[in-house]
Amino acid sequence: MTMHPRRAFTLVEMGVACALLGFVFAVLGQFVSRWDAARRSVEERACALRLVENVLERATIAPAGTTLTLDADAAARLRSAELKISEGPADDAGLMAVTASLSWVNAEGQRVSPVAVTAWKRSAPKPTEDSR
Repeated sequence: MTMHPRRAFTLVEMGVACALLGFVFAVLGQFVSRWDAARRSVEERACALRLVENVLERATIAPAGTTLTLDADAAARLRSAELKISEGPADDAGLMAVTASLSWVNAEGQRVSPVAVTAWKRSAPKPTEDSR
């Protein structure tokens, strides 16, 4: 009996190769989905930061007590977005801290820690005895 050289893979070898490829694709799929979620999170945070900077710029120009809101396009990008603007008391130099913070709900339905930016604006001068 003479041995002929093998010309094909056996069924067991094919099964092992398929199992290994399946495992590799399963691990790769998990990696890609986590990478995509992280990318989306970074994009949302960058968008929120730009929006807060724009709102804060408007808040520093507007008179104290003016109500500012997000535009419809911004609200559509970040689900359940909540904008909060707070103004601190003026210091001795007449500067007032204005803080804008924005939080939203991510794709998993969790509220994201807010993006907050602070700027200072000159408060309206207080009337003095001489100006009355």
